[in-house]
Amino acid sequence: MTTSPSTEYGSAPGRLRDHAGRGAMWTIGVQWSIRLSGLVTFVVLARLLAPADFGAIALASTLAVILSSLSDFGFAAYLVQASKPDQRDLSTAFWFSAAAGTVLAAGLAAAAWPLSEVLRAPQAAPVIAAIGLSVFLDAFKSVPTVLLKRRFHFRALAMRRLVGVVAGQVVAIVMAVTGAGVWALVGQVWTVSAVTLVLTWAAARWRPSLRFSARVARRIAGYGVHVVGSDLVWNGMTWVTDGLVSRYLGLQQLGYLTMANRVVQMTVDTAAAAGQQVAVALFASVKAQHGRLTNAYLSGVSIAVSVLVPGLLWLAVNAPELVPGVLGSKWTAAVPVFQLVAIGAVGKAVGVVDLPLLLGTGRPRLLFAVRSVIAGLVVAVTVVTAQVSIEAVAAGMAAVYLLAAPVQLVIVTGVLGIARAVAFGRVGALLGVSLLALAPSAALTLLTAQRWPWFVVVAVSGLLLAAFQALLLRLLLPSVWQHLVGMLGGALRRRRSGRHARSRVDDPPGPAPAATDDAAAGRG
Repeated sequence: MTTSPSTEYGSAPGRLRDHAGRGAMWTIGVQWSIRLSGLVTFVVLARLLAPADFGAIALASTLAVILSSLSDFGFAAYLVQASKPDQRDLSTAFWFSAAAGTVLAAGLAAAAWPLSEVLRAPQAAPVIAAIGLSVFLDAFKSVPTVLLKRRFHFRALAMRRLVGVVAGQVVAIVMAVTGAGVWALVGQVWTVSAVTLVLTWAAARWRPSLRFSARVARRIAGYGVHVVGSDLVWNGMTWVTDGLVSRYLGLQQLGYLTMANRVVQMTVDTAAAAGQQVAVALFASVKAQHGRLTNAYLSGVSIAVSVLVPGLLWLAVNAPELVPGVLGSKWTAAVPVFQLVAIGAVGKAVGVVDLPLLLGTGRPRLLFAVRSVIAGLVVAVTVVTAQVSIEAVAAGMAAVYLLAAPVQLVIVTGVLGIARAVAFGRVGALLGVSLLALAPSAALTLLTAQRWPWFVVVAVSGLLLAAFQALLLRLLLPSVWQHLVGMLGGALRRRRSGRHARSRVDDPPGPAPAATDDAAAGRG
């Protein structure tokens, strides 16, 4: 059976704005649910498993991400931003991904043992081989996911992701408690891939036809080669740096770096990654309207910096209490790594909107170039620092990300035609506010760390930072404060109205962080 899906964005600005906020509420709400449940799983697994287990799964899972990018080959990114993809386009993309995923999964299983010898991590070989199953499964859900994004069914995507992630977390905890070791992490990956595959197909209500067009494949690949090239460069950088750490410092040290990256990414994802999956679609829908696109970008940067940077700085200051208190004493040696990774992520926060912006506006070549330069610098630094210590590796990476942030800002403002003084002034002011807000919070942590229980210290420190951040934004940057308050108020209103029209919520458009920026763009 084949179904010709509706794949048109086609919404008037007002309707897009309304549905954007509604979708944002769903996506961010589900993302928060995933992070909260993930926090429990994260703590349990960190206490039950060894750091080396996390190092082994890092080597395997990054390879899986790279091969999944190859199996998709940028077809999904093309179909999201294409004006009117038809059934032939969709079926061609599906069969290409399915065949590529099958071949690549088999190849990974065959290459696992030679790779592990090169990395001096023989215990990682069966893990690398087994993770290929997720590559195979993920290849079959690429096109159904695209269709849900094009219809702006982000509630459906979010809920199915939630079910899959929670199922994976349950499997991982059960396996870890029963002594499965690193296989608890493998089981988690398998479960998430399998459950989301089944639920995504059920929601998409689409079937591929037995059609494959070489001409269509070449056309899409012409666009996709730059997208997949960007993904390969970035994820390849991660795998190479992980491999260097494994080879020179061992899986335990890699486990420290992996855990630090996970904690920091969890902080960033809560506010940002939920929106990146929908932001490409949003920027694609307004890319022809320069004013709205510019306002959306400036709003996105303002929200990212004002929300993410304080959290990252708080994590860096409180890591000595937070890491051993939450994860257990065996992670105490990783505290400096956590702090350095959190500081480096401040640079990433400034550019968190850049990826969906460049993809959504059809500039994959520029994205590829930017990522290639950053990845090359990170690898070059790691080649040197991996022979010193894991702290040196984290410090080198942090330096690259912090130095790359202003360069990316120059590039993106040039693409959009925004006055650089405006963009740099906005970012500089927001960073200044975050540092001012951090001062009393950091002072409290330093003064009470040896006197109060660790959980009281980090909680009170976090509340104090949030209070000062809100106060300073309201006093010094009232326009950003009003936008944040307006965004939250609008989301709550749409949440209430959605209860009276629940049958319609799954159909209209709805982006997240970058998506909510569209509301600001509409007001602008």
